[in-house]
Amino acid sequence: IHAHHVSAAGGGYLEGYLSAERIVQHLTNIGHGANRKMYENPNRVADFIVATDDWTRAKAADAKRTDPYWSAVRFLQTQMDGLRAGVNARLEETGADVEPLSRLDVLRLSTVWENEDISLANPLLRSPRRCGTCPATPPLPRQALSADQAEVWVRERTHCSMAVKLTHDGSELYIGHNTWGGYHMMLRVHKRYEFGRGAPIAMSSYPGALVSGDDFFQVGNLTVTETTLPSYNHALFGAVTPKSVPYWIRAMVANQQATSGAEWMEAFARHNSGTYNNAWIVVDFAKFVPGKPLREGLLTVGEQLPEFFYFEDATATLSYGYYPSYNAAVYPETARRVGQDAMVRLKGERFSYQMAPRAQIFRRDQTRVRSDADMQQLLRYNQFESDPVAKGDPCKQLACRADLNKDSAARAAFGALDAKYTSSAHVRADRMVVISSPTYDDQPPFEWSRLDRKLEEAHPHEGHPDRFRFPWLVVGGNMEAAPYEEMPDSVREPAIAKELPDWIKDQQARDQVRAEDEAERAIARANEEAERARDDTKGLSLLSISEMAMPGTVAGAAEIRVPGADATPAASGTLGRLAAAGGAASVVGAAALLARWGGRGRLSDQGACEPGEGFCMRKR
Repeated sequence: IHAHHVSAAGGGYLEGYLSAERIVQHLTNIGHGANRKMYENPNRVADFIVATDDWTRAKAADAKRTDPYWSAVRFLQTQMDGLRAGVNARLEETGADVEPLSRLDVLRLSTVWENEDISLANPLLRSPRRCGTCPATPPLPRQALSADQAEVWVRERTHCSMAVKLTHDGSELYIGHNTWGGYHMMLRVHKRYEFGRGAPIAMSSYPGALVSGDDFFQVGNLTVTETTLPSYNHALFGAVTPKSVPYWIRAMVANQQATSGAEWMEAFARHNSGTYNNAWIVVDFAKFVPGKPLREGLLTVGEQLPEFFYFEDATATLSYGYYPSYNAAVYPETARRVGQDAMVRLKGERFSYQMAPRAQIFRRDQTRVRSDADMQQLLRYNQFESDPVAKGDPCKQLACRADLNKDSAARAAFGALDAKYTSSAHVRADRMVVISSPTYDDQPPFEWSRLDRKLEEAHPHEGHPDRFRFPWLVVGGNMEAAPYEEMPDSVREPAIAKELPDWIKDQQARDQVRAEDEAERAIARANEEAERARDDTKGLSLLSISEMAMPGTVAGAAEIRVPGADATPAASGTLGRLAAAGGAASVVGAAALLARWGGRGRLSDQGACEPGEGFCMRKR
């Protein structure tokens, strides 16, 4: 066995042994909680989970030992096996009146978020259909519901509010998230995994889960989070098969291997299970410089559905001040496939990305965020009695509190369970700020003893306190946690460190080397092709990059002007300026562009091209 996998087994064993009691409590809560009623054929769901694990283990065993992807998969499987052994060893040692945990029990701790999608897939597995055949207006599972009823249906099957916020002067960048779920899920653990390879992985999580589940990860310079996409189009799940890698493994493999947002998305998209379909958001803090224009690759956003994964750089959107996510598809193709477009037509604009209640609140309130305290208030916001957007609904707010609904029929033990955020200053200091409790900023704290008896009985809560009014905590890299209010001003309102940490310097150096190498290769290819392409300049007057569909270019980023046909081969100076403007990804397309028309030219920051120039690119 590889020495690195020995540390995985040992780490898993230690976690299982030390938290055995909490793991058993949490497993009881999720196994018998009210959300269980959503999952049809629980035995078939269990069969699917085991079949997926069998397939993944077989693929990992057959792969070359040097394959980094499958080596990471084996690492996680070994960690899970160690966790199970540690729990059972502790249960036997204490003589607890509990059955030893089975493989399925341990799998459920990390796959509970996939259960409903698996239950939707099971009836369709005999005759899977391909997503490419999905109709433009897919059938919706709840057409008979009113718009209000459909909102509740969506709310019970999705969770989370998330925002990336750039302060008005560009001096600080925040990313924060709160998790919505049943209150039986409120046994929480903040974890940090360090196994001697790659960046440490810090995350909000649950007892026995080897993934965040919320999700909120801090991995070196990367912060990774998500919000769930609604599943209006159940026909999509006919493509789901056990011959895939479950979400929790794909997320943790991506965390282990990626050093950028694009790399994270590419790793996560491999062997897509089509379960726990989310909008994923990655912020690369190595690319953030306070007070400077945002660099390409700082914010990457991707969306997953069965047999579908799309991501792109969303930094340009963030440059306007913020980027939110709240259980609605942002990309047109995702919205079409998942049935969101059809839902908007049938039930109204409240189901759209732009006009959902939380979209309106984020748009209105994000301008106030200029400090840690402001970010905390945003993530915990619930003033449903007075907020006109809410219309009296405590879940049409950023932090839901369904237990406070005035309508007893709509009341539920459900809401925003927590909040957590970080910032450029906190990331550089290896810190995260977290809180575990339904919001009590403007509402009474949640108490099990004050909940309707039927709701309490439907939500087992072994290991929970009665009252949830915990404070904000600052958690450091050494796993020491202290109340935020007791921290010194240097932590509560941290200044950006003048000296960058070594890991950020290393990442920036790697980015620079990668860009320079790619630029040199592009220049060489361009000059080789220029000799064969001079005649192509005849008759060319004006076109845009977006019209040319050239691979590697940034669509619509520039205008191209070639006044005449008397052009000379491309010069390296031109490509250097193009790289500085568009990033390394655009160099290849720009080089091919120059080669195709054999033009000598320049990048113009402003104004028109100069008379007599053979080639000119003007930024829009």
